[in-house]
Parts: sequence; structure tokens; C-alpha cells
Amino acid sequence: MKLESINKQRYRKHLNIILFGCAISLMVGALALSTILIALFAQEFLSNFYLNLIGVSIAGLAVTTLLIKFKHHPWMTEVYYVWRLKQQLNLINRKLAKIEKAANESNADAFLILSFYYQGSQQLYKLDDNTITLSSLNKKSAILEQQISDAKVEIDVEQFTASLVKNFK
Repeated sequence: MKLESINKQRYRKHLNIILFGCAISLMVGALALSTILIALFAQEFLSNFYLNLIGVSIAGLAVTTLLIKFKHHPWMTEVYYVWRLKQQLNLINRKLAKIEKAANESNADAFLILSFYYQGSQQLYKLDDNTITLSSLNKKSAILEQQISDAKVEIDVEQFTASLVKNFK
């Protein structure tokens, strides 16, 4: 995955519209489906609780299917990019202790992964206005840059791939 420049205003606007649309779709869909199911089957098979649960599940599946279907639409570019970035950062975060240990041993792949992790996290924090933890992240990033400099290794974040993370078991 490559880090991309994102228009923050466009991202926030589209994310808010998507979240609002999903919430409304879930409410209306679940209510309509539950009402229909109760009208058709309440006396025969199941209690209203299970019919409501089925209605909510079907509405949730419908919204999820629509999001998956349209994730590559140009209107969803920024939101989908941030979604993929969060997935990648989560994957790295699960193996962060092992990656940091390897970085302390001057492992070039660990340097590359941590560089991507810190730059991606900085971008994500700025997009989500999470400035509280940004200073500690900047300190960690500066320490990493010093480690890379001391090891005399060239790091290009554009060379990052998810397969590098899988090597740390």
C-alpha cells in the first residue's frame, strides 16, 4: 500500500455522508423488514424478537453489500483509502512489539515497516483531528529516523508492502 495525499475536507464530508446514509438505511431498512416479517410470520413460527433480529440482520447485510459494491467508486476514494490504511496499520500494530525489537537490531525491513506505520499514523491522526497523541508519535518517528541514520540504511516508504509485515511471526 502506498501513502497518498488526501483532501481532508472532502474526506470528512464524504465520510459523514456515508455514515449518515448507513445509519438512516439501517434504521429504515430494519424497521421496514421487521414490520413485514412480523406481519407475515409472528403468529406462526417465531417470536417478535427473532423476527426483529432477522430484519436488522438483513438490513445490515444490505448496507454492507452496497458499501463493498461501491468501494471503488470515485466518490468513495478518500474513505476507502483511509479504510485500507486503518486495516494496514492495525495489521502492523498487532506485530508491533516484534517489529520494534527487530528495528532495535537494525533490521532494514523493520525500519521500513515502522516508517510506514509512523507516517500513516500521522496522516490518519491529522485526518481525524487526533492531535493529542501526535506529539508522542513525532518523538517515536524522530527516534526511528536516528536509528536509520545510525545504521546507514536507505528507507523509501514507497517500497512498503503488506508481505513485509507477514515475515514477523
